[in-house]
Amino acid sequence: MNFDMCFLSWKLILILARVTAIGLQIFLSAPGSKSARRPSKSTFTKVVITRYQKKQLCAFLARYSGEYILVRYIGQLSKTLRKICAGARMLSGTRNGKGRRGEAHRPGRTMKSDEFKMLAEFRAQLRQFNFFSEQECAALGLTPQQYQALLAIKGHPEAEVITITELAQWMLIKHNSAVGLVDRLEKEGFVSRKPSKQDRRRVGVKLTAHGEKVFKRLSVAHRVELKRVSPEFRRYFRYFSKPVDWA
Repeated sequence: MNFDMCFLSWKLILILARVTAIGLQIFLSAPGSKSARRPSKSTFTKVVITRYQKKQLCAFLARYSGEYILVRYIGQLSKTLRKICAGARMLSGTRNGKGRRGEAHRPGRTMKSDEFKMLAEFRAQLRQFNFFSEQECAALGLTPQQYQALLAIKGHPEAEVITITELAQWMLIKHNSAVGLVDRLEKEGFVSRKPSKQDRRRVGVKLTAHGEKVFKRLSVAHRVELKRVSPEFRRYFRYFSKPVDWA
């Protein structure tokens, strides 16, 4: 711990001690209190509870209550605020908080025909890839959703096996839908449930040997198909990264 942090920690202790002493004196001298008595000198401060000193106390708290946190985390806060402001300017289509309104907030405008053409072609390309996935999965007795579940289980980034709750969040489905999905996969021998080593109440899902074999075939087929269509997708992404071509 460096000198600045030691100084701030010691300063925070003094602030808390002073606030505690003033609050105690306010309570003891409150009207109607059984312990009400004439204020006397305190170890930390000479307390005379007047309206002016109450305002001083409020100002004191407003000044120092967040100082330790702000100094401790000022670097992280400034970076986060800069990112938020930059993202807001990007979404609104402005620079430095000034300029014209963003393109998404312009009612009554339409795009040129080339924009609709590219959107239709891109959607058709996505549908072709989804159709390819459906055919490959059906040949091995799976649905595309079941393959996506196997992919989420296999590609789980953490060391622990994925839970059904995490699987539902990964696939953007409801928890009960994920439970039914895992039940069907387990019944067909693709996955099995496994209790966690750290927490026995935590039950994860992992692929079986049969599931690993089927998943390997499907993942390789999808990877090869993505490599084949990647030039076309790259063309669409380059086009969509440009500003919208308004009519």
